[in-house]
Amino acid sequence: MTTQKVGPVELALEIFKEIAENDVKSEKIGSKLRTRAREGPELIRTMGLIPTLSFYYAKAQDALLSSKKEPEPVAYMLYLKAILLYLEKIGIIQNASQVFYLQKEIEELQNKKDASGDGKNKQIEEKGKQLKQNMLSILDDLLNKSSVAKNLLDPYLIEFKRLCEATWEREK
Repeated sequence: MTTQKVGPVELALEIFKEIAENDVKSEKIGSKLRTRAREGPELIRTMGLIPTLSFYYAKAQDALLSSKKEPEPVAYMLYLKAILLYLEKIGIIQNASQVFYLQKEIEELQNKKDASGDGKNKQIEEKGKQLKQNMLSILDDLLNKSSVAKNLLDPYLIEFKRLCEATWEREK
């Protein structure tokens, strides 16, 4: 029995398809994600991995912690998701999937019409705290691995960018 190595191009296609099918709800979000994918590799090269991820995390806060889905914060969240899921799949970090699972849980709780206000708000608050702790833990974990992670990200991000460019139009 042979094992097949999965490379950055295959993972880019897998993660891209998952995000495009499940998270991109409009052409506008897709166009904004395309912009993030075009500028991301250069930002990482010039600013560094941790500062760039911190920047994306800050820009994605509204999309991560609320059910309001403005295209700009959603695009930042999806690009952050693409990066973190890749780093998780290649074994550099842990708990990236958990961050986005919590994000979906927060969104579902906020969209529930029949849930009691106080209990629901407490759950949302707790899940939000957990999401923030997980995100900070990921960034902290990457501090000592950022140069390795940065080098491993390059071919993946280039392929992810190509897929975005092939799928969505430029922002207008």
